[in-house]
Amino acid sequence: MWPVAGFFNGFNELGADELRLATIFREKGSEDLAICVLEGRKVQRFFFALGPESSFLDMRTLACIFAGLQRAFNLENEEWGAWKSKALKKWENDDSLLSLLELNSA
Repeated sequence: MWPVAGFFNGFNELGADELRLATIFREKGSEDLAICVLEGRKVQRFFFALGPESSFLDMRTLACIFAGLQRAFNLENEEWGAWKSKALKKWENDDSLLSLLELNSA
């Protein structure tokens, strides 16, 4: 239902089917569900960014997904590599991060 190609390229616009689903929910008196559809891209982006490891095997895809996540949350548009370098420096003494990095290198 959601525009997969656009999503993977970092775009957050809702597709025609998503907009239609929101309209149907409204017509049926389910404003809460309509809002979930209309405002759900942030949640979708967040969970997708946490998601399947295979999403991040291709660095081009990762960069686009990261850009879409930044746009969804109205964050500064920062290139993935630059953000990662700053984050690693900022949290260089964080035990959780160090554990994740150790797992990743194994």
